[in-house]
Amino acid sequence: MVYTDGNAAPVLKPYPEQEPDRHLSRAERERRARKEHSARRNQQRALAFDRRYMVFLAAATVVLALFCGAYVKGRAELTTNMHQVTRLESEVGELKASNDAFEKTIGASVNLKEVKESAKKYGLSYPGSDQVVYYTIEQQDYMTQLGNGE
Repeated sequence: MVYTDGNAAPVLKPYPEQEPDRHLSRAERERRARKEHSARRNQQRALAFDRRYMVFLAAATVVLALFCGAYVKGRAELTTNMHQVTRLESEVGELKASNDAFEKTIGASVNLKEVKESAKKYGLSYPGSDQVVYYTIEQQDYMTQLGNGE
């Protein structure tokens, strides 16, 4: 492609001077005056509409900002609650581990031979076959005994 000076720019013509309204007829001047008055009135209406529209947009922006703020606050509370739940779950795990350790310590400290000797000392003995009652349960849950079992 070869560039030639000025080949892409359009040639602009100057606007002709506007002639004064002296040579126009009276009817033509009145028509122009009504037209200008109508244009000014339409412009004022448009400005009034623009003011109402701007008030509407401002109100909508405020409402949107409030909703966004509430959303951000809700997300922050959710995150805080999730961290708190995680902390509490960790604490429960630590307490369960501590409880298991205590149970093992208690289990290790109990000497079954001493318990058996103490039971004999107080007159306790193994139950006879007529004292043993067997229960069968249909569900593998738990069973509560009400009464003395007879």
